[in-house]
Amino acid sequence: MKIALFVGDMRVGGVTTFVLELGQILLKAGHTVTLVACGQGEWWPRLAEKGIPAVSLAPNRWESAVHHVRRLANHFIAERYDLVLINIGLGVLPVMRGLHGWPAETAAIPVLHNDLARVYAHAQINRQAWNVAVAVSPRVQSAATERLSGKTILTIPYGIRIPPEQQLTIQLPWETPVRLLFVGALCDTHKGILRLPKILAACRQRQIPARLTIIGEGGDRGRLEQVLAQCGLTDLVELRGAQPAEAVYQAMQAHHMLLMPSNFEGLPLVSLEAQANGCVPVASRLAGITDFGIDEGVSGYLVDREDIQGYVGAINNLLKAERWQSFSRAGIERIRQHFSVAVMGARYLDLIEHIAAGAYSYSLPEPQPSKAERLFTVRDYLPGALRSRFSRLAGWARGFL
Repeated sequence: MKIALFVGDMRVGGVTTFVLELGQILLKAGHTVTLVACGQGEWWPRLAEKGIPAVSLAPNRWESAVHHVRRLANHFIAERYDLVLINIGLGVLPVMRGLHGWPAETAAIPVLHNDLARVYAHAQINRQAWNVAVAVSPRVQSAATERLSGKTILTIPYGIRIPPEQQLTIQLPWETPVRLLFVGALCDTHKGILRLPKILAACRQRQIPARLTIIGEGGDRGRLEQVLAQCGLTDLVELRGAQPAEAVYQAMQAHHMLLMPSNFEGLPLVSLEAQANGCVPVASRLAGITDFGIDEGVSGYLVDREDIQGYVGAINNLLKAERWQSFSRAGIERIRQHFSVAVMGARYLDLIEHIAAGAYSYSLPEPQPSKAERLFTVRDYLPGALRSRFSRLAGWARGFL
């Protein structure tokens, strides 16, 4: 089949990791694959490294949102893909607004990557024009089913690369100080990173010898550094910034526990990667999400996200070498059995076979122009360079009135 993988851009993150893995799986299975994006991002060069052809259809400064949507739609009409997998994460995806104009023979599958209202709202756009959706966790699947009544939502969790056994034989042995790790975007709204200093300070108060390594970049790095300094924790923390995937795996093998105090996720890839590398996760409890990826009390611990003492208690429970080693080995085995790239790939290839055989088909009437027009606001007809000025003017007018 001729398949397109659509993504907002290739910035560092779980969605782009997934796209890179799935693209390679589809190519190896003999499909023709192209990645289509609205921008490039830090990981754009990785596409060429992995042999995945890519097209960037970024909006230009003087292009309206309406024109950009039409240009995207024209690409899919001209290319006549058999299948397009539309990855819906945190960003705005204009491609959904042009879906009704695609060729009838092009199947469309939204992949829902986060448990957020905006993700489900994007899936609602032109819902009559896509075939079936994929959710990355049971929670996302149940929420999407509730909001998208009448549509079929499947669950296919992420799959991750399993490190070779010889790498794990040289994994960090148990010793103190305990080495804690955080991996992710430095965004407190999403990842709850300002809880990290509180957790480390509480460890110090309870005389738990611990050090923390932080991998990632983001807009809240400055706030995090300020709080660490105010708490007198700077000497116990190493901020490494963004790191390549290979370095992240090495860091996981060199740390005892992963801290993940997130406020929301879809299915946190980092918690799966940590377990695959023997790094025991201590994560916030997100029903149908983290309790799906982590076997609580066996391969990791789950804590109410605001419960700082809960995180510290979980760390304290893992201070005995035998217990930590048991959790570490259980996590490795769990990921191998349920969350490998091979398992994920088999599920997507099976879905594609069903699509090719005519499953999840629908009959879409010709859209009326008025229906298409309602997908846009007045602001969407303005060139990009003027839209921000329009928003400011509209805000001023509302305040004046």
